[in-house]
Amino acid sequence: IKIEIDEILTKELDKLPPLYKTLITLYHLEELPNKEIAEITNLPEGTIKSYLSRARNTLKDNINHHYKNKLL
Repeated sequence: IKIEIDEILTKELDKLPPLYKTLITLYHLEELPNKEIAEITNLPEGTIKSYLSRARNTLKDNINHHYKNKLL
């Protein structure tokens, strides 16, 4: 199951816009704080938080859509 989850996450991450993918990677995989991500991306911290929220929601929706289609 873990392998399947990893495959789905990787596939769905690749579908995200490049900036969203970068932010998710830096925050969740590299475990960088928003301040460092802001320095790397030259975006304000508030924008980072907003974009991360949107990226997570998009990723969640894409994964839910994937499973919904699989179950039907």
